[in-house]
Amino acid sequence: MIAEKNCLTVAQLTRYVKRKFDADPYLNRNVYVVGQLTDFRLRKTHQYFSLKDDQADGQFQLSVVMFQRAFAKVNFTPENGMRVIIKGRLSVYEGRGSYQMYAEEMEVTGIGTLQVRFEQLYKKLRQEGLFDLPKKTVRPFPKQVAVVTSNDAAVKHDIITTVRRRNPLVQLIFYPTRVQGDQAASEIAHQINRVSEARAYDALIVARGGGSLEDLWPFNEEVVGRAIAKATLPVISSIGHETDTTIADLVADVRTATPTAAGEAVTAWPLADVLAELQKDQALLYTAEKNRLQNVRQQVTALTESYFFKQPERLFAPRIQQVDELTDRLKNQAQLRVTNKRQVAQELQTFLERNSPRARLAKQQAQLASIQRALQVQMQVRLNHERERLIRLKERRGALTKLLTQVQSGIIHDRSQQVDTLIKQLDTLSPLKVMARGFALVTKDEKVVSSTKQLQVGDQATIRFEDGAVNVTVKEIEKGNK
Repeated sequence: MIAEKNCLTVAQLTRYVKRKFDADPYLNRNVYVVGQLTDFRLRKTHQYFSLKDDQADGQFQLSVVMFQRAFAKVNFTPENGMRVIIKGRLSVYEGRGSYQMYAEEMEVTGIGTLQVRFEQLYKKLRQEGLFDLPKKTVRPFPKQVAVVTSNDAAVKHDIITTVRRRNPLVQLIFYPTRVQGDQAASEIAHQINRVSEARAYDALIVARGGGSLEDLWPFNEEVVGRAIAKATLPVISSIGHETDTTIADLVADVRTATPTAAGEAVTAWPLADVLAELQKDQALLYTAEKNRLQNVRQQVTALTESYFFKQPERLFAPRIQQVDELTDRLKNQAQLRVTNKRQVAQELQTFLERNSPRARLAKQQAQLASIQRALQVQMQVRLNHERERLIRLKERRGALTKLLTQVQSGIIHDRSQQVDTLIKQLDTLSPLKVMARGFALVTKDEKVVSSTKQLQVGDQATIRFEDGAVNVTVKEIEKGNK
């Protein structure tokens, strides 16, 4: 028997292997590795991803860590599928006991033709919205399920075994097709269309085993993606390994990693579990109904023995008293409400009488009559003033006429020189002579305007000259002695 003291612990072995990696001059610095990026997801700080290398004898992967300081020097955005060269060192991560590469630099070495075609088709279908179509759901208890796959015994066996184990009532109908080669894409699309047009199935499984990108390429063809999108029933895809992503996976309603998972997806509710649940619910229902019936019987027995059934009037006595109290309370409340409403109506009536339109109208009519009387008085005063002015003008005109008549008849010959002087003065004071010197007479509404205070912007006025008059509109008023 081996003694425990002669054994290494997991920590000791891991540290020993780590020291071996760190001490190896070919692994601890300037190691260059080329491979295809996979499991890459852009993070805010440090990056964790893998390099994949598909060989004839299997698929190899290397875990890579690139810290934020080194990743900041990368001048492109890495994407899954890119073939890159990474410079760094190899060491052991003690937490998992696995070796990984700590990358210092990353460069793109080239992208395969198939990868370019995939990205172009992906962008095209994404722009068309083919990946964003509403996903159809699989019925919990499907009756018939179609399977489009090859005659590969492993894939068929996994699906049949899983479905029979979970729900043997589901009938599987296989539509065999090639899943690799130049003609595979058209055959796969043809079989998907056949299943969709039959309208006899509850779901469709499209499955294939693992392989390289070239092996899985028929499921990246546009014809297959459009056939899945056009299908009238839910489509479950199970293509390649979990790390492989195809156009068929993106368009399908449900994506699974393995054929076994596809069989589980199409039988979401195992028949055995459903039957067990039904039996459990049946037992619970029976027990609940039995207990409920027993409780009802006990209640009936208790009620029949209650004194209320022996003296039913005792059951209604408290209610009758409560009704009387509520009736009195209702009457009091109604009377109080009527009183309040009457008081409010009286206040409103008083307010209306105080603010009656008739009183306001009478007040306005009295003010109007007062204004009319004042206006008549002002008009009479103005009229008397104008009459007196007219009489004075007539008297002056008569005196002037008499004076002119005397001058013309030669009665006042000895005062001819004085008359000539008066005539010249009179002629000088004539408004026409004043206008002839460049002055004008401004009137508004037949009234002489002698100040800017009598005018406002927009008023209509008349300017009289010696030889005529001009009608103007006031646009600007400048006040002051300018």
